[in-house]
Amino acid sequence: VWMADDHYFPERNGSFRAIVAGGTGAVGQRLIGELLRSDACEHVTMVSRRVLELNSDGIASSDKLTQAAVEWEDLTAHREVFKNHDIAFWCLGTTRAMAGSDAAFRHIDFDYATSFASLCEEEGVREMIIVSTVGANRTSFYSVCARIKGEIEDNFRSRGFARLVILRPSLLVGERQEKRTKEEVGKAFMSVFRYAMVGPLKKYRDISTVDVAKALRILAERPPPHQFTLLESPDIHNLADNEYRVRPPPNPFVPTAPPHKTSKPIPTPKGKGKPIPTPEFKTKRSSDALPSQSDEPPDP
Repeated sequence: VWMADDHYFPERNGSFRAIVAGGTGAVGQRLIGELLRSDACEHVTMVSRRVLELNSDGIASSDKLTQAAVEWEDLTAHREVFKNHDIAFWCLGTTRAMAGSDAAFRHIDFDYATSFASLCEEEGVREMIIVSTVGANRTSFYSVCARIKGEIEDNFRSRGFARLVILRPSLLVGERQEKRTKEEVGKAFMSVFRYAMVGPLKKYRDISTVDVAKALRILAERPPPHQFTLLESPDIHNLADNEYRVRPPPNPFVPTAPPHKTSKPIPTPKGKGKPIPTPEFKTKRSSDALPSQSDEPPDP
């Protein structure tokens, strides 16, 4: 998906009800605020282990918000929470350092995501938007995080959602409740080399959690027309910066017409000021095609 000023996703017909996993995180909290301020969002259900306290935006006191404290190890016990929703957001995630081991990291990221997706699918949620990470690939050998995020993406894609949108942001910049050492190192690196990352490296630039949350809200208000849409960091930033200005990828099964060839002007010869004259093509007149009466031989 890439951005263009002259293409727009159409507005959603009617309002929607959303359920959000990871609403206490850096992206999730900002997404909750975006949805509660959206006229298109009718209601928001936030599933998490703890309930949010009242913040400066008054989010926790909104009548549009329902907070459901769940136990992720037994999510099926909270099946009623997943009923009557149109769209789901998966924003939950941790780090290998916080989890303590590769196995614990995979259990929190992959197993929790699988349980969430299964209940959403079983309870009739038609649309799913997930926050993954840049470079997500289940065959990745250099990053445990990228490999597990790739497995999560493949799991969600194998399900029967009517619409699936995957966001792959790079290094997230924003306020967090916990300190992440690798992110702090990454921020210091980006402050020096950010604008040197161009071309294929542009997707590795850092991105604000505010921009990610805003893009999530826009994608809910104006859903892409395709069943599957993937957005990298530059796409997310452009979507948040140029609200609603989005163009979907072309259909690969529809051949595109070759570009129209235009005639080039005849060049001027070197050393002369006059251009080469354009040859004139005279059309044959009807008088040239058929002999006239005056051309006929006289009668003997």
